[in-house]
Amino acid sequence: LGMALALTLLPLAASAADMAAEVVYVKGDARIERGTELIKAEPRSQLMKGDTVTAGSKSMIKLLFRDDSVLTLAANSAMAIDEYVYNAGQKRSTSVFKLLFGRLRAVVGRSALTLKTTTAVAGVRGTVFTIWYDEATKTTGVSVIEGVVQLSNINPAIGGVQNVRAGQTSVVPVNAPPTAPQTRMPGPSLEPGED
Repeated sequence: LGMALALTLLPLAASAADMAAEVVYVKGDARIERGTELIKAEPRSQLMKGDTVTAGSKSMIKLLFRDDSVLTLAANSAMAIDEYVYNAGQKRSTSVFKLLFGRLRAVVGRSALTLKTTTAVAGVRGTVFTIWYDEATKTTGVSVIEGVVQLSNINPAIGGVQNVRAGQTSVVPVNAPPTAPQTRMPGPSLEPGED
């Protein structure tokens, strides 16, 4: 009986260890895609490496990661968790996310986070920022609220790296380096219904 119970609990322990984040808030319709499975996102839903989360029209979803980073995905946005390695001893992670479309706000602690879009790579640590990707113009924008975001084109052949600091915004076109940071905070709102 003891062995049977241990074997039954093993998959649960493995999935808890593999968990990258938990949904802490949902407004409207949000979904988690895991392989061929489509899961309705609700508070306490878990996200794993490889998952894609999508916020529908007039929706919003807030994710709390194991390292205490918080990502808020705005309406009409989708993000994939490409990599997530958590060190429980240090309470830090190394992660790679991809913003497929739309916008999100990230509050990142001491962990190393890389956020990619079709045109840009943003490297951060100890930062609060908003990033958005416009499919129509194929441009990525970053507005930094606290800390620094290191921003470059996703194509390494296109040179130019910008350190975007608090109160600054930079944009990365499809075939060009990031623009020089400007001291302004445009950036679309995260609030549902303000698209």
